[in-house]
Amino acid sequence: MRPRRKEILLIGSLGVLFSAVWAVSIGQDLGWDLRNYQYYSVYAWLHNRITYHIAPGQRQNWLNPLVYVPHYLLIQHAPSLIATAIFGAIAGLNFVLVYLLTRCVVSKGRYGMAVAISLLSASVGVADPVFVEVLGGISSDIIISIFVLAGLLALCQSHRPEINSRARSVGYGLCGLFLGMACGLKLTAFVYIVGLTLTLVVLAPVLQFGHRRFAVYAMGGIFGFLLTGGYWSWFLWDQYSNPIFPYFNSVFQSPWAAPESLRDDRFLPQTVEAAISYPFQWFVGLHTTNENQFYDARFALLAVLLPMVLLALASDRVARRRNALEGRSYEQPLVGRDHFWLIVLFFLTSYVVWIVVFAIQHYLIPASLISGLVLLLTLDRLFATTASKVAVFTSLALFSMVWGKSFPSQRLPYHKDWFGVELTPAVSEPNTLFVMLGDVPDSYVVPFLPDSDRFVRISGNFPLQPRTGLRQMAREIINQHTGPIRSLTSGTLGSFDRLQLDRFGLDLSETGCGTFRSRIDQFTSCPLALRPPPPILAVDPRSQMILWNAPDETIARVYVQKDSDPKVLYAEGSQGDEQETWIVPGHRFVFELVGWDGAREGPLIATATIDEQGNVSSQTFGGGTVPAPDEQAPGRSGDK
Repeated sequence: MRPRRKEILLIGSLGVLFSAVWAVSIGQDLGWDLRNYQYYSVYAWLHNRITYHIAPGQRQNWLNPLVYVPHYLLIQHAPSLIATAIFGAIAGLNFVLVYLLTRCVVSKGRYGMAVAISLLSASVGVADPVFVEVLGGISSDIIISIFVLAGLLALCQSHRPEINSRARSVGYGLCGLFLGMACGLKLTAFVYIVGLTLTLVVLAPVLQFGHRRFAVYAMGGIFGFLLTGGYWSWFLWDQYSNPIFPYFNSVFQSPWAAPESLRDDRFLPQTVEAAISYPFQWFVGLHTTNENQFYDARFALLAVLLPMVLLALASDRVARRRNALEGRSYEQPLVGRDHFWLIVLFFLTSYVVWIVVFAIQHYLIPASLISGLVLLLTLDRLFATTASKVAVFTSLALFSMVWGKSFPSQRLPYHKDWFGVELTPAVSEPNTLFVMLGDVPDSYVVPFLPDSDRFVRISGNFPLQPRTGLRQMAREIINQHTGPIRSLTSGTLGSFDRLQLDRFGLDLSETGCGTFRSRIDQFTSCPLALRPPPPILAVDPRSQMILWNAPDETIARVYVQKDSDPKVLYAEGSQGDEQETWIVPGHRFVFELVGWDGAREGPLIATATIDEQGNVSSQTFGGGTVPAPDEQAPGRSGDK
């Protein structure tokens, strides 16, 4: 029985209202992702600052900001409590979609029973501990899940018995459209595209999923992706030669970043046994796939019940024949065959893809939301009577909701200003270049500083690597800046931060440091002074010194030739300075600095020659001339 219009309106209103109230009760979100990139990325996109600043949001700086635009606008223009309520109401659409999906596939039984088990199914879904953890916050995962569920609902709706062939094809197109839109907004949603596509291929003979419907489904997916992610992918390709920059740059080889995949593999299981144990670890509160602790019984129940139902279905035909021969009645299941296999296989394949590729709990939210429905489907095949199915499902559903527990972090009381940034005069001077340090999420402060300021992050989870376009761009910005240069951090400077400052030729003066606060962080900003660049290659017969600094920390070799003797290797390394008593007038010396990658030598970088009279001439081959030592500005050459 199809849901009535008044029923949809009532359930939808209750679901959205309940989620809004629940979100408000948790508190205002000031989580890591919001402070690191979610707020800043929209600001940078809308104010044309993506390529003006360098990586304030670390490696997440270049994720598609479109999904966060509503959150940004509400934070900017609405009181924090109202914004949180709206965030919660949007998340409540997931409850409505799971309810409608359950009502769509439950084709047998009384109307009241269908409504009750659909409510339970949706309630089990939104009781997902990680869903609750991000409820009312700025999370893309609970937005992506809306599109995934909408696609699954469109597909299941098209496989109802009363739907004709043409309408069924339209359902496939809508399904592809919604999943494509999800993937365009956040690429991690490809887990569900792969899961559903594999499911459709496996079930092609049963679902009559032929070439034409595959084409409609694929075209819908492509159009959906282009609609939400096409522009952003083109922008990244145009600017950085990588449509998903900086990720998987080992494949795209963009010159702007190091050839790394930047894959987050912190939670991936190391063995098959570990992967199988994950649901049971979640049951006892071991958060093997999430930063915060949580308890979740649903996947442990399904890990036991799904193998049981597959075994039961394997012997189902034999049982049916025996019952028919003996004249026994066989009660029809609540959910039809097509819907059963479609949802169960989609759930299983998506879960397998997820645990192989990511194993990050937030990315599992769309599958978690249908866990109650999958639980119902397994019990529908395991128990013979409707009464027993409903009774066991109700018991397990209630147990799952009671057992599940989340521990939301970084929630604060509501305030008239979401971030509460309070600037001081020291950091409010226009045309300041801020060099951001550390891996603490603090890009959210950028929009509160003067528009003429510029920001370059040189450390964090995306340190600017040598011989990359972003590294070179950062160096040029720092060297050419005419206004004040200051550090900016909300954490403690580590040894790597200081090393990065040294590599960029910056000295930090702790005597002129100042602090300012937001609601959750204290920022420190200190003056930075640009040191004169050290020589690439220089020798001085008077002090008998040789100094070398390979460009941008490249590895190099130094060769020396005395008079007409053969050229010999003198030293190798990025930087060095040595005093040698044999560098004296009366002999001719030729020093060469040659690039070296550890396997073979590269181009000649620089030469320095001393004639018999002690006159020095130097030359670089990458552009420009190296002055003689007495013309060079003093500066550190770095560690040998």
